[in-house]
Amino acid sequence: MPWDLSRRRLLQLGGATAASVVLTGPRAVAAPGTPPAPTGTLTDLLPQALATTAGQRPRFSWQVPDFGAGTVQRAYQVQVAATPGGFEDDRLVWDSGRRMSADSVAVPYEGPSLQPRTAYWWRVASWGKKRSAWSQPTL
Repeated sequence: MPWDLSRRRLLQLGGATAASVVLTGPRAVAAPGTPPAPTGTLTDLLPQALATTAGQRPRFSWQVPDFGAGTVQRAYQVQVAATPGGFEDDRLVWDSGRRMSADSVAVPYEGPSLQPRTAYWWRVASWGKKRSAWSQPTL
């Protein structure tokens, strides 16, 4: 039985294939027994956009990790650092602390003023029943 691969059908198949692919960026490796890390991190709805302009108060978004059946984010923690490895030392600019909230879209930055024309990195952890691994640092 021959396939009728008209241009229209080929474009429909290609569109359906493209729509089924989700690009979430690199995945953080979780310790055994730790829920996976949040993925799909965005700053102001853009990937890798935390280079600030004067007075900017960025908003963070992420995809909640799959904690299993009935996945619900109960809390989150966002950290912002001056370097990609600065989360464990004095380069930490802001730590939201654990926030009891299901929000994962357009979560506002509430730390000290950010320097204009400066790059910052951020990461997030999410709680369901347990805390997830940290997401990969995002610019």
